[in-house]
Amino acid sequence: MSKYNSSLNLDSNSSHTKIINRISCGSKVLEFGPAHGAMTRYLKEQKKCIIYAVELDSDAAQDAKEFCADIVIDNIENYSWKNNFLGIKFDYIVFADVLEHLYDPWEVLSEVKSFLKEDGHILISLPNIANNAIIMSLMQDEFNYYSTGLLDDTHLRFFTKLTIDKMINNAGYSIINVDATFCPPYNTEFKKSYSDFNPYIIEELSKRNYGHVYQFIYEVGHKDANNIVNSDSIIEPNNIELFYDTGNGFTQENCIKYYGLKNGIIEIDCNLPIKELRFDPSHEMGKLRVNSFKVYDKYNNCYECCIKSYFGFDSEVSGELLCFTNDPQIILSTPIDNPVRLEYDMEYSKIFLSNAEISNFPNFIKLIKNQQEDLELKNRELEFKNKELKLKQEELERKEVELEIKNKELKLKQEELERKEVELEIKNKKMALVFNSISWRITNPLRVVVKWVRSSIMYLKLRLNEHND
Repeated sequence: MSKYNSSLNLDSNSSHTKIINRISCGSKVLEFGPAHGAMTRYLKEQKKCIIYAVELDSDAAQDAKEFCADIVIDNIENYSWKNNFLGIKFDYIVFADVLEHLYDPWEVLSEVKSFLKEDGHILISLPNIANNAIIMSLMQDEFNYYSTGLLDDTHLRFFTKLTIDKMINNAGYSIINVDATFCPPYNTEFKKSYSDFNPYIIEELSKRNYGHVYQFIYEVGHKDANNIVNSDSIIEPNNIELFYDTGNGFTQENCIKYYGLKNGIIEIDCNLPIKELRFDPSHEMGKLRVNSFKVYDKYNNCYECCIKSYFGFDSEVSGELLCFTNDPQIILSTPIDNPVRLEYDMEYSKIFLSNAEISNFPNFIKLIKNQQEDLELKNRELEFKNKELKLKQEELERKEVELEIKNKELKLKQEELERKEVELEIKNKKMALVFNSISWRITNPLRVVVKWVRSSIMYLKLRLNEHND
């Protein structure tokens, strides 16, 4: 019996599950390296697929052939399967953890192209050699092979995401979808812990996009098949657990495991009345920000859940609860006793600490609280300054209104002045017409005489008055 004789893992974080979910029912499938046929059987019995296979191990092939329309027992790179399957076109070609075992996986990908339907897809899973656990091992001068896993002792080729992309593009395919399974270093076969490294290394490792990716799962197709390429958005989910209390407390029997992002819906299959729910957002230290929890009944009526208590959280900073244990818990009161699903909206960001930081934990908590107090003080100062700024802004707006009123008054006066200037100009024009008229010039001597007579009369009156005095 080979080391790959294992039952099918239908966990949502399993590469087999992710591959199976992308295969349509009733498809014709070419599966390379089916081992003992665990996935082969599922595809045939549950998805009614027609399976053709190529398997190196003859004992494993004997188990798998029961579920195959045809199986070739040979090394893939001998290419005898090309003659056996000549003229057959497949909807899907599957390489589930296979290419890393080959001497020339690049050539194999090129050779299978002619067996893929025009709208067919190739599904590939490959281990990630750049998982943080391997980087940690190298930093500790280790590179140990294992029976299975990332450093399986039969692996001949090793890949990162960049080199997988390059291999697929060079083989003449377009990438349709990229997914991944995740496994943090301490859950891998290497059992590595961030706490064994200094804070600077921890920070750099924790920032790596694919540091916790265990396997990449690719769906690819012909370049000329007008495939729509999805953007690469590989996001590590949280390992969430939802417990429901039916009267005997929270037990593993009444636990739902769920790999989810910051919001999601968890189906609850329970026929007994539920007293409380316990939501564990992760199995790691981290920062929690809760937006809402809601439950639904079988009629799809929605009810808000109240948070009864938190366990494992030590302090709060800027609206985020800090958890420095590996078992954060949120106890929820349910307004109904028969919820069929829970809808959550929360963010949980993981925190990784060194042994030095963990040993200095009380001081670390104190530092966090001091920083929180400083932040609250600065927030109060900022709030006060904002109020002052608001008052100054209101004063400025008031003065702007006054200035606008004065500008309007000035504009009115300016208009009045312009009106009077126009009237004066009209009068001057009229006077100019009078002075330049013929009658004005003819009567000018008479006006001079009248003016002389008036002056003489004034003079005589003045002399007469002096004489009387």
